Amino acid sequence: MAQNSVEQWFRGLPPVTRWHFASVVIVTLAGNFGLVNPVSIALLREQIFQKFEIWRLVTNLMFMGKLGFGFLIHLLFLYQHSTPLEQFVDSQGQGDYLFFLLFTALVLNGIGMLFEIFFCGTSLIMGVIYYWSRVHPQAQGEVSFMFGLKFQGVYLPWVLVAFSVLMGADPKPDLAGIAAAHLFYFLKDVYPQEYQGQRLISTPQFIRKIFNNQARDPNTNAFGAHRWGGGQRLA
Repeated sequence: MAQNSVEQWFRGLPPVTRWHFASVVIVTLAGNFGLVNPVSIALLREQIFQKFEIWRLVTNLMFMGKLGFGFLIHLLFLYQHSTPLEQFVDSQGQGDYLFFLLFTALVLNGIGMLFEIFFCGTSLIMGVIYYWSRVHPQAQGEVSFMFGLKFQGVYLPWVLVAFSVLMGADPKPDLAGIAAAHLFYFLKDVYPQEYQGQRLISTPQFIRKIFNNQARDPNTNAFGAHRWGGGQRLA
């Protein structure tokens, strides 16, 4: 019964949030239980450009470090903010949330190489929180934090950065996430509205086609290739 409830909860998550959540859990557990060596998935510039280990550009975004209370808190924040953010952003255009994550991840890889941030998993989650605080209607309301502290949702990213500093953590990963998400926010939302300029970035059509099932041939899959199978078994 409990297993069915967990499965139903997981399947009820929006698609991008569901796979982001799952990848973080799987890779982090694998790294902590010895199934994967964290060094082999870290954002190491020399390994990427000299040995072409390009998977590091993805895997570093999935590893959250050691298991503990901090890991659980990040999962909670990912669930609480990615779910409503994906629903809100994609209501304005299918695939927009996936494009946001891909853009933010690309910028984070650049920042990570520049400032030697070897794992950007927490940075990407902070990016989600920051973009939520900028565009989601709930961010205009009041949110609760530890010890009964209440404040407007738009200040949540900065409260989290301050809390990390007070706990003795390095603020660079959180600040990197804020910077990457703010760049996306400025290019996509601020510049076109406040400067009456052309939208500088927009979701590519191939991403929209992944989500827009009605827009493609029913005999093709999400990537445009022919969908094989689907026939009936002979008696």
